[in-house]
Amino acid sequence: MAAVSSWADPGDGGEIVGLILRRLPCFYHRALFRAVCRNWLTEVQNHPGPQPHLPWLLLPSSAAAGQDPCFFCILCRTTHRATLPDDVRAARCIGSARGGMLILALQQTGDYAFYNIRNSSRRYYLPEVLRTPDPVNDHLMVIHAACFAGRDEGVDNVIYVAGIGAWSASSIAFWRITVPMQEIDSWGEMLPQGRSIVDALYYGGHALDGLHVLTDDEKVLVYIPGHTPDGTPTMHLVTYHFPGHEVTRHVISRYLVEYDGDLLMVARVATAEAFRFARLVPQPPPELNGQRWASWVKMPVLPPGIIFLGRSCSKSYPSYGIDFDGVYFLDDATSYHDEATRALEPAATRQYPCNDMGWGPLLEHANIQPIFPARHPSEYSRAVWLFP
Repeated sequence: MAAVSSWADPGDGGEIVGLILRRLPCFYHRALFRAVCRNWLTEVQNHPGPQPHLPWLLLPSSAAAGQDPCFFCILCRTTHRATLPDDVRAARCIGSARGGMLILALQQTGDYAFYNIRNSSRRYYLPEVLRTPDPVNDHLMVIHAACFAGRDEGVDNVIYVAGIGAWSASSIAFWRITVPMQEIDSWGEMLPQGRSIVDALYYGGHALDGLHVLTDDEKVLVYIPGHTPDGTPTMHLVTYHFPGHEVTRHVISRYLVEYDGDLLMVARVATAEAFRFARLVPQPPPELNGQRWASWVKMPVLPPGIIFLGRSCSKSYPSYGIDFDGVYFLDDATSYHDEATRALEPAATRQYPCNDMGWGPLLEHANIQPIFPARHPSEYSRAVWLFP
């Protein structure tokens, strides 16, 4: 007599389970599936989901509206419960990076820390006092956004992290970190007078490996970290000039993102509720005394792919097909200055907007669409991408 199959082992060589898993692209659903029994765990390992994994949208809690934090999955278009420690639930998210890493202000204007959502028991704290060459000028920092800023190729296990708007909208705090968090140096850099930061991104193209900073007049400054022979941190600044460029008008927010190897500026425009795309194209000669010339080349249509826009954490992915390709954006309309003012307010009146988010196609003059669940303002943070 043939063996009787069961729900745990249908006896078909995994064909039925494989068909089910192909219809479960969401990581959360697949995690529930593999937790049922050992056989199903094995099948999940034999049928990996879509690659690469797309980020989740972390939606913060709202005590006033009774909304708990949750994750929104792009693939299944549903929200999933987020189980987070109390201090993380009440933190202000100022950045994120691949590997489930969040950069948080656990006390709104202090207690800056790395937090890996895969290991909730660990916090890596960053200095709150910015050191300067003259100790008299050392001061506390209010960080508005933070991101990975480079890697020191001459020293093993050293990375750089940048905090944008440390004491104004035209300043950057740099942390030089020896992994795993054994030693941290910090110092500050000021932008030229009259310019404000609107976004920043680590980019290694065009022979300039460093933090690319976009200003409100659509100029780009590149901060390239390094060190002296005795190990003292150094910073080399290269300024891109864009002769004849006309600044995009009626802009809600601007971003830098690496897309198909190029550095793009993406501007969300208020008048048409759409996006404008431009590619940075350097012009000869190469860098001369810290100066370089370039142009913003407009791109009416982008090749297939996915862009996730966020302050200092924008990223792109290869095409997932017509159902998912496009630009996903967050509620980032306010300036860094407004963000600092909000962080200093008491929780009773503090409101971080989390509703003006959505999706748009990869071409100009195309309307955007709200696809994320409606959320009340949060007392703690804006929404942020959580990258796998």
